[in-house]
Amino acid sequence: MDLGMFADEVLDAVAGICGDAVVENHTQAAGVLEALCKRPGTDQRELAAVFGLTREQLGKSREFSRRRSEGKEAELREKDAVWASLCNSDAVYTWNVLIERINHAAHWREEFRELANEDDDGASASSDDEPTHIELEAREAADESKRAPPKDEGESESPSPAKHRLAAEASRRTREKAQELMAKHLDPAPEALRRRLARRLDAEIFERCPSDRDYRHLARTIVANLKRNTMLAAGYATGRVPPQWLGLADAEA
Repeated sequence: MDLGMFADEVLDAVAGICGDAVVENHTQAAGVLEALCKRPGTDQRELAAVFGLTREQLGKSREFSRRRSEGKEAELREKDAVWASLCNSDAVYTWNVLIERINHAAHWREEFRELANEDDDGASASSDDEPTHIELEAREAADESKRAPPKDEGESESPSPAKHRLAAEASRRTREKAQELMAKHLDPAPEALRRRLARRLDAEIFERCPSDRDYRHLARTIVANLKRNTMLAAGYATGRVPPQWLGLADAEA
């Protein structure tokens, strides 16, 4: 699926149903979902994968919406309370996910415009002056080691929690290498914008997977997808596909 084109279609559907670029409640989310499912040639498995859902969750939420619109919600609850509860839970979860993902796409358009118009020299200077999360952890570990009382010779030294976190998190070098690999495949964008987009995607990956092992796995997956799928790379590089979708979408998308 071309995620860039799909994001455009989603925002068009949102504008037609909600009269705005964002979705604010479950009723609007259910309407947008129904409109997307009724598009000609829609593959519901791919649709569910884009939003990080299962096809079963998508089906249950649509069934719950249909019965509620027909006034048969109470009838279903009386007939099978367990099934009705499952449908209700899946519907609420699905609508919450849709609201989050659709609003990601809407807000990303504005954020991308700001990145595209950003002064690269000023951005680099401010980025270099500001301490990174890794550096803050290192300083915290150093401060704790200074404050710690001296230990007896026979007493074993146990690392502080800050050191544990520092060892577990992805290093700055790892993140910079990942940014270089991601920027390499964002061909439609100019060089300066590629670096900004790579930093933004890196921040999204690190927020979701701060540990070194998980970070490396997700970063490799995204780099491979950008390399293999040029439409996906172009969609992100032109501001159509939000970075959250790259990390949250299922592989089937």
